[in-house]
Amino acid sequence: MWIFFPNAMLSFVAHRDQPEHLMVRARFAGDIERIFPTAQVTRTPRADYLYRATLSRSLVGQVLAAHAAGMGYTNVKGAIPTGDHRRSHAMHDTWQVMFDAQHAAEPFARMDAREAVERPPARLHSDCYYAHTTARGEPRTVYVVSVQEQVEDEPMVSMLFQESGFATSLPLSTAQRWLRDAELLP
Repeated sequence: MWIFFPNAMLSFVAHRDQPEHLMVRARFAGDIERIFPTAQVTRTPRADYLYRATLSRSLVGQVLAAHAAGMGYTNVKGAIPTGDHRRSHAMHDTWQVMFDAQHAAEPFARMDAREAVERPPARLHSDCYYAHTTARGEPRTVYVVSVQEQVEDEPMVSMLFQESGFATSLPLSTAQRWLRDAELLP
């Protein structure tokens, strides 16, 4: 089982030799300790996950329940600590892969054959990042600063490009079309 936290990504599997324990694995140093501060973490350079810890199933359950009970963010990607570009890019790439898999399994259409009502058009959310890769493989992160109230015919979208610092405001439909054409939105 994979679980993505704003400051950690962990893999949980049954322990091969200890049925009452789980093997908790991480790719980045410190991820296990951020979630399980008392864990004894081992660096395993010959394994696919570089960091591992053996933890009791009951402890894992208690800690995960506490995180669920205390969760305040509404978007895990938007809650990634500022400046953690490595994690942000990895999580956005994972999001994109899973979005593509969802779309391949059930293509988005304005009308779902199993539903009698139209789906609303995709909307830009304020306070979240959109990070995708251009055809040239260059990372681009767009921070949607705000989606303003109706101005003339449609809302205005204020955006900030994280890497360059370029800021702009565009009508919502123009922003969506522009970002899709630039391969910054699905």
